[in-house]
Amino acid sequence: MLFQHLGLRWVSAGDWKAKHCYWDSRLTTTKGRQLYAAIQNANATCVSNGLPTYWPTDLNKQPDCIDFFIAKGIAANYILISP
Repeated sequence: MLFQHLGLRWVSAGDWKAKHCYWDSRLTTTKGRQLYAAIQNANATCVSNGLPTYWPTDLNKQPDCIDFFIAKGIAANYILISP
C-alpha cells in the first residue's frame, strides 16, 4: 500500500470513504477494516477530531467520520485538529 513508500515521517489526509470505530466512525465496514490493517502495518496512527465529516442527503442515513489524517513519525504534541 501507499504507506510503505512514504518513508519514516509523513502525514496523509483525505476522504478515505472507509468507516472504522478507530477514527470515530459510527460503525466499521470492510474498507475500514482494510484501511485500519494498513495503518497498523505501517505503524502509523489516525488523527481525527471525532466529528462527522460526511452529511448524507438521504434522510435515512446518518452523518459519519470518513475524512481524517493518518500520520507516522510525528509526535502527538505537534498535531492539533480543530473543527
